[in-house]
Amino acid sequence: MLAYAELMMDFRGVCTAEELDLYWESLLARVQGQPAELPSHMEVRCGEILDNPGRHLGTFLRQVAQGLEDSHSAVS
Repeated sequence: MLAYAELMMDFRGVCTAEELDLYWESLLARVQGQPAELPSHMEVRCGEILDNPGRHLGTFLRQVAQGLEDSHSAVS
């Protein structure tokens, strides 16, 4: 929840709540290595946040990525 709240603050006044939900799903898909499309005005912001995630968002993205690595290791 903290990571999502931090993302909400990053996008305050930039997009609608519906766009933010779409962005969140896209961000998780990208971390999982899946293709994801966003409106062009959000693509730039996506790149900025992935390059410099906030404290809570960065931690969350690392946990998602680590969970993926662990699940791939378990299968191997």
